[in-house]
Amino acid sequence: MTNSRAILLKKKISKANATILEFHSKSCPSKNTSAKLIDNISNEIPIAVEYTTIDVKKHETLVEELDISCLPTTVFLSNGKEMWRKCGTLSEADLRNGIEKCL
Repeated sequence: MTNSRAILLKKKISKANATILEFHSKSCPSKNTSAKLIDNISNEIPIAVEYTTIDVKKHETLVEELDISCLPTTVFLSNGKEMWRKCGTLSEADLRNGIEKCL
């Protein structure tokens, strides 16, 4: 990840009340599963949620900083602070749990 892209992503994360980062690779079959789940429950979420997918090959520095060790990994942040993470495919219950921890 270029330095300017890393800085922009970190600013975006620190400003959002709730951020979901989904780390994946192009070969990961469950890519963007969180987006589909968020769409399904979006009318039930009491806060605005920022959702970003992150290709681990393009953002190696962030992967190292957040100690991402398996794919997919979904990280839930509140005001830039990690609240919860899930290694593996995210279920709707996992999504609700992660968002609840950001409230």
